[in-house]
Amino acid sequence: EAINKKREAEGLSLLTDENAFDGWSNFETENAKPKNRLTFNEVIDACLLVKTGKYGAAGGGEMQEGTKDDWKRLVGCYLKEWIGSRRLTDDKFYLTDLVFNGISQHVNRQRGKSFGKPWSPRSKWACAVKVSEFGNWLEENPNVDYRLPANPFKTLPKKFKVKKNTES
Repeated sequence: EAINKKREAEGLSLLTDENAFDGWSNFETENAKPKNRLTFNEVIDACLLVKTGKYGAAGGGEMQEGTKDDWKRLVGCYLKEWIGSRRLTDDKFYLTDLVFNGISQHVNRQRGKSFGKPWSPRSKWACAVKVSEFGNWLEENPNVDYRLPANPFKTLPKKFKVKKNTES
């Protein structure tokens, strides 16, 4: 009854009990599909398994250890922290905002003189690039369960663009 009052106030047609039940049933059926239950934790794990494996580099070879470490730290640790519990079907703008805020507010966790200080602009940009590469993997993935129609993180590197030193 409360829903129909809201619908009527918005100039929409009223729902019958059958219409409401069918709508709810369709919604729950769609949410029950395995693809719609996947979290980013699961997909990030699958990505890292490929990327840090023997054939994870762009040309089909093996990545260098430093690059593997970047993937594990930036995507496997930080990105998981920011959106790991979110679902693949969540709103892409919401996901991008979560990641943007995570990068913007991140502080250095490694011991040393920069411990606890905000990331440098170059570190923020590097993380944004790696997250965008993960988004490319999502967009181009041959496994349809992990595939997204578009990279939700494509614009992140532009938001953290580093000014080049122009001194001669």
